[in-house]
Amino acid sequence: MAFDILTAGRIINIRLVMRAPLFIVVMALLTGCATARDQIDYLVADLSATRGMWINGVSPIIHLPENASPKQVLDQVFQMTGFDRGHVKHYKILKVRRVHIDGGLYTAALVETDLGKKIVLFSAGGRWSRVYDTKPRPSRPGCNRTSSWAGSLSLGR
Repeated sequence: MAFDILTAGRIINIRLVMRAPLFIVVMALLTGCATARDQIDYLVADLSATRGMWINGVSPIIHLPENASPKQVLDQVFQMTGFDRGHVKHYKILKVRRVHIDGGLYTAALVETDLGKKIVLFSAGGRWSRVYDTKPRPSRPGCNRTSSWAGSLSLGR
């Protein structure tokens, strides 16, 4: 028992003591990767960094009640918003949640479409909306993270 030390009447195994810091470091790395931000988080951070300039630009005017469902809003948004490759014909909602940007409350919907994955950001009833393309983010070493945004749209039918 060359690795055991007698301290205050107790025997401490040095191997166990030396493993504790390694365990803590490994757990910290795993926890950092487990709490990865998603594509909506990256979009919100990027838009917030513009200090309000992100709201400028063209967006379709949608007339729906304030309590309209996200699906109702998305149906209207995709009907009125065109992209370089045409209009979205089919989509599947992957995630919907409320987000705060520059003091305003919006709904963000991550959707898989026939034109690729997109994030639709809209206000209550879709009175204001904007569609963003998602793009891969550079990943941190040891973590598999992807996300970013950029959008190209035109209004009309």
